[in-house]
Amino acid sequence: MAARWHKIVVLGSKSVGKSSFITRKQLNVFEETLNTRTRSMDYLETNHMYKGDMYKLRMYEHRYEGGDCEIPMFFMDADAAVILYSCEKRESCQKVNDWITKVRNNCQNERPIPIVICETHIDTFNKIETKFSNVEKQYNMYPDVVACIQTSAKFGTGIEEAFNHLVREIQRRENGQVIRTRSSSTMSQTEEPIPWICSCCFFY
Repeated sequence: MAARWHKIVVLGSKSVGKSSFITRKQLNVFEETLNTRTRSMDYLETNHMYKGDMYKLRMYEHRYEGGDCEIPMFFMDADAAVILYSCEKRESCQKVNDWITKVRNNCQNERPIPIVICETHIDTFNKIETKFSNVEKQYNMYPDVVACIQTSAKFGTGIEEAFNHLVREIQRRENGQVIRTRSSSTMSQTEEPIPWICSCCFFY
């Protein structure tokens, strides 16, 4: 049983679905309209069972769009990161590299923290601006990106899978193992990761 809280930072451009992603994980519900008028740093607590161990997670959502003055505090003691972009917003995908750089520059851990990249809004196919297979290929070259997952907070698609990847890597770090075995976006919630071929943001 893992006793301590693990800090998960959830990052991404405005309107990519960070609040919905976190709420789906914590409460297993989807709300069409969420009140996001909160302070720049906010977190919700949840539990995640992985291979018989219960992990206590604090999910911190970054909502500060005006600059980087609070970035170091936000990342302090982070154990893992989720970076979201919307398949409907090309510019949000283009900013994924910037978020990865922020994670690397501000997490003062002895070893890199694991990152999962999530494509959101896959339930709305009327305005697709990104091609997921090409996004996967790009991040194959990033050793700290442990998975790319397609998600829908509306239907709950991919949320548990994303946290399985994160918690698996947290477990590996706590056991003194090197971060990651590259994992497939099609990995089930219980099976071991298989090799994946996961390119910067090429678009339709």
